[in-house]
This record gives sequence, structure tokens and C-alpha cells, in this order.
Amino acid sequence: TKAKGYYPVSVSARTVVYKGLVLGTDLGAYYKDLEDPRVESAFAMVHQRFSTNTFPTWGLSHPFRMLAHNGEINTVRGNRNWLASRASDFHNEVWQGEEWLLKDLVDAHSSDSASLDQALELLVLSGRSPTHALAMLVPSAYGIDPTTSANVKAFHQFHECFSEPWDGPAALVMTNGMQVVASLDRNGLRPSRWKLTEDGVFALGSEVGIIRLDDTTVVQKGRLGPGEMLEVDVKRGRVRFDKEIKEELAAQQPYGAWLESHRIDLTAQAPLETEEPLDLLGLSQRQAAFGWTKEEVDMVLVPMLKTGQESVYSMGDDVSLSVLSERARLLSTYFRQLFAQVTNPPIDPIRERAVMSLDVVLGWQRNWLGETPDHASVVHLTSPFLYENELESLKQLEKFPHRVLDTTWPIADGSKGMQEALKQLCKDAETAVKEGVRILILSDRGVDHQRAVIPALLATGAVHHHLNTKQIRMRLSLVVDTGEARDTHQMACLFGYGASAICPHSAFETIRETLQQDKTARKPRLEGLTYATALSHFRSALEKGVLKIMSKMGISVLSSYTGAQIFEAVGIGAEVMDFAFAGTPSQIAGIGFEEIAREALERHAAGFATAVPDTGDEAPVALGDPGYFRSRRDGEMHAVTGPVIKNFHTFVKSGNKEDYQAYLDAQLENRPVALKDLLDFVPSEDGPIPIEKVEPVEDIRVRFTTAAMSLGAISPEAHEHLAIAMNRI
Repeated sequence: TKAKGYYPVSVSARTVVYKGLVLGTDLGAYYKDLEDPRVESAFAMVHQRFSTNTFPTWGLSHPFRMLAHNGEINTVRGNRNWLASRASDFHNEVWQGEEWLLKDLVDAHSSDSASLDQALELLVLSGRSPTHALAMLVPSAYGIDPTTSANVKAFHQFHECFSEPWDGPAALVMTNGMQVVASLDRNGLRPSRWKLTEDGVFALGSEVGIIRLDDTTVVQKGRLGPGEMLEVDVKRGRVRFDKEIKEELAAQQPYGAWLESHRIDLTAQAPLETEEPLDLLGLSQRQAAFGWTKEEVDMVLVPMLKTGQESVYSMGDDVSLSVLSERARLLSTYFRQLFAQVTNPPIDPIRERAVMSLDVVLGWQRNWLGETPDHASVVHLTSPFLYENELESLKQLEKFPHRVLDTTWPIADGSKGMQEALKQLCKDAETAVKEGVRILILSDRGVDHQRAVIPALLATGAVHHHLNTKQIRMRLSLVVDTGEARDTHQMACLFGYGASAICPHSAFETIRETLQQDKTARKPRLEGLTYATALSHFRSALEKGVLKIMSKMGISVLSSYTGAQIFEAVGIGAEVMDFAFAGTPSQIAGIGFEEIAREALERHAAGFATAVPDTGDEAPVALGDPGYFRSRRDGEMHAVTGPVIKNFHTFVKSGNKEDYQAYLDAQLENRPVALKDLLDFVPSEDGPIPIEKVEPVEDIRVRFTTAAMSLGAISPEAHEHLAIAMNRI
């Protein structure tokens, strides 16, 4: 059992860990043996840092049992979830049947560094060398270095079959008491410099001058590059560098042969357009049920088809929060993407594309503590976005049994029926795992006059968390076959809550419809664009958009982003969050299952207004134009409207109090758009508060602090202005 506040530092016979909430210069005074000349050690590993992302506690100070870490693991929430789900598959000769001890090993309430230390310790104690464990948890971007051997590439590709990277800026130093290993993340976002003297002293640190050495005795010096590692073997008295270490690791097993005989690489070209005529009525009905709008087609889809990338928008989103909207918004709009703050630089997804990866593996991710040829038995995709012919190819793979689960529910069951259908979906997914299914496809193609769509994000999150709770999630991959997802935010949400691959089938149909309409348009927008090229552009735009979203959080690899839940919900109730999105912050209450179901039924009614199937002569359903992307008179409420802008310009030019009041009135007339619009001042019944009861400015200003802001997170100019402001305060 875990005792609150109890942290066993180390029971190793090879290392002693000294830690505390003290300055580094005071550690010797705190631990007297550090000042005792009788205490000798072949090595010392020292790290001091500010607590930037967690509340400072003794147990979370560095170093940990094996690791000292400078940086952030941005994917830690997903890494913890995946590791917890893996626990049921742990087996290793080291533990001799006592693998039950390893359950709940990683503490979800600890820091990212503490969790990485626990994962690293598990791998090392289970038989992997420190270098092997680090190369597995924090791998290099092996694909961009032309000097990387085929064996080393195979080593990394093999481990990708059953382990996702712990991704984020990281300078790592760890030891098991016999070897001291240093490593950098794949982007090299933290410094790590080293020197070796002629008398055998090896020093490594993040800053120059940490250890005073006579430079005349230095025989070798350098710095770790992105994804590189080095090892000081204390027992043998030698230093090994990246290439030697990686080649030795790659020679441990015939990884290349295992991949060649077990891994399936699924590649397909964009399909040619079918000769079968489009069912325009059926398509329009499904589009309405999936929440498509005319402005999405014109302002989101068409630019993606033309350019192969997203449209460029101005900064800011002034549209009403979904929970305050009077319209039936998609569930994904209730989620906000998180981004790197305080100490963490974002990645440039254009200039640093080479270190980023969207590769995906599907199938059973096997025992994390072992390695066998069967570990390579996965399907490898170079893109997580599946064309329909690729989805069909997946279904034909005999070695990877699949099952399609329907994510719709009968409208006759009303709004209460969706939750029951969702619970049954989770049970069916659990049954599929137990029956050996390796690829589970969640599909909403069953939508029709009688059946409404369970939101794809809700279905994905619910199944993902249910299987995680049962600790069987690693035995299959989730593929989402949906008509709802068509933009990059929707895709990112699905990945964040467990989807490994997505087939946006309604988007493909809409692309075909758009191309056909463009051929007869008076002003063609897509002239000369073939169906295959349009599909290719669409997939390219989705890939670039997801890379951009990942980069804002400092994440380079999609497999690390998958299941990481790097979002915050705004306006979703605890019942839904606990069921499908557990672990995601939701600061306020909001909609529950019934409200979500009612909005889904409202969208369904917009498409399938009649109670019986069409007779073939009805006109297609006209898609709405609600003004989500630009203000419309009868559309969704925006904070910045025509009257607001007009009155603002008038006030700025005149400076009159009356014009300012008109501007203020125009703002206040808007329906609530943000949470602040729901706030109001409550006058005191006793009149104004006496000035002597108001907190003095001297007490207020001591609460301002900028100490945790690092140069890596904000510019030097911003630092200077913060310093000036603090000095003035």
C-alpha cells in the first residue's frame, strides 16, 4: 500500500540519494556526511532546479532513484495511462511470477520526471541495460541521419511496435550504480556539455563552468547532439559514445529479420473516383446529421483541397463558447487544445518536420518487459488518415482480426438511449478484446432515418477509457471510421482520446460532391483538380495541421500524442468527463449525456426530417450557414460584431463619453459569449466598503512573481520587460 507523503528514496546497495527542499549550496550542511572526508565515490550526479509545473515537495525534488531530468515530459498523462494498461501483460523471468507487484507502479499524482524515473527503474530492474531503457523511452529521430545503420534503424522500429516515446524537451542523466548514462531528447532542446581530462575525470553538465577544471588537462570535450547518449562505465573505467552504444544495442537481437517476417507495411495510393453516381440526397442527409455546414465546405474544405494545407485565419476565436451557444455544436468544440507554457519551447512543425513523425502501428502492443519476434507483429502506417480503400485493406489482413462496432443508436429510444448504447458499446469492445480482435473499428456509417450518431469523440473516449480500466487496452488498436471528423482539431481530439487511425468517410464523399459541383459552377474554384489529387491534398492538410497542434505542446511523435489527452474541457459535466475523458481538466460543470444526445438528435432531425426513407425524388437537404467562422446577422453570436466595430471606431475618433457608452451598450447587448459575460457586480447592502477595509497595495503586490519563467519559454525582450515591471512594483 502507498502511504501519503511517503517516498522510499533508494534501497540500492550501489547508490545513495541525497535530496531535499534546499539550495544546492546548502546540501552539505543538511547532510553532514557530504562534508566528511571519509566519504568517497567514483561518481556524483547532482541536479538542482525550480519546481515549475508541480508544487514543491520533498519527494519530488531531484534526483530520483535513478534519474535526474532537466525538462518536461509533455506526453506524461498518456504515458501513465498506457503504462497502467500494460501492467496486466507484464511477465519477466526476473520477477518469477510476482508481476502483481508492478501494478499501480507509476503514481499519477507525481511529477513528470518522477513518472519517467519509475518507468526507467522498471525497465532496468526487469533486465534491460540503462542505455537500452533510455533508448526505448526517449528514442532519437533515427530517420534523419544518413549515417544511421540499418541495424540501428531496425532497433528503433522494433521498439516502436510496442512502446511510445516519453516526448518533450529533456536532458537526462541516470545511473544504476555501475554505469552513468546521459541522453538528450530527439530535438536537443536542452544543453548537455562534457569534458574529459588526462587524469580520467569526466564532467558533464547543462552549463559551462559548473565544475572548475584546468583546461590544460582537458584531452577531449564536446556536447550531446539531439537524440544522442553517452555512457561512463564506472566499473570498467571507460567512456562510450552514441554510435558505439547504439550499434551494440542493435546487435542484441535480429531486429531487422523480426520486422521483415512479422511487420506488415500498409501503403496505398489515393483511390480513383468511382463511376457510381453520387446519392446527393443521402449524402446531404448524412452531412446534416454529422453537423456539416456550408461555410465549413467553403472556408475549411475547399482551401485544403486547393493548397494542401489549412486556411490562414486571424488570431483569436470570438465565437460563443459551445456551452453558451443556442445551437447544437459538435462535442469536439467543447475541448480546448493545451500548449506549452512557462519553461517549454514549442517546435516549428515546418523547419523541424524531419524530427517529427506521424507513423502509426496497429495491433497488439505486447509485453513491455520482454522482446520476442511476435513483438514485431503489427501493421505499420505512414499516415494515420486512412483512405477508404486502405480501411478495406485492413479488414482483409487475416493475421489481424478486426471487428466493426456500430456507433449509432435508435432514435426511438430518445435522448436517454444514447447512454445505454454507449455502455453496450464498451461491453462489446471488451468482448472483442477477449475474443482476439486486434483492430477495433468504431463506425457511424449506420446512420439513417431510424438511427442517430453517437458523437465520435464520445464513443472513442468511452471505449478507450473502459479498456484502460480493464487493463486490456494494449491488445488492440482503435480505428475511427466517422463522418463527423473533417478538420484538424476534430482529428487531434480523436487521437488525444485513443484513436490510432481515422477514416473520415463523409469528408471523402463531400470532396467528390464538391468537385462535381465545381465542374458546372460559373466561377470554378477547383479547376483541373482530380479526385485523387484532391484526396491527397486533403490528407496532406490534415497531417500538417495535426503536426502543428502537436508542436504547440512540444510533442514530435504521434504515438506519444495518442491517448495523451492534452486538452481542457469547457462546459462538460463530471458524469461525462469521468466516463469518457477521465483525467482531463474541466473547471466548470456543463452538459451531460442527455444534452449531448439531444443535440445529436437535433442534428439528425435536420438531415432526416421525414420518418420514412426517401422515394428518390426529394431535393438534397440544404446545409446551414450558422456563422461559426464569420459573423452573420442571424448566426452564431460573436464577441466582435458589426455594431461593436462601428461604435468602437466612432468612440476612438471622437473621444466622447456618449460614443463610449454606445460602444459599451453594443457589447452588453450581446448574448453571453465567454464565461466572463456571466459575471456581474453585486452591490453591498451596506453601501461602499470603507477604504480602511480594502487590502493595501503593499500586501497585494507581493503575490506577483516571475521566478519560474525560463528563457526557453519567452523571449529575452519579454524577460527584460517582466524584470522592469517587477522592479517598478
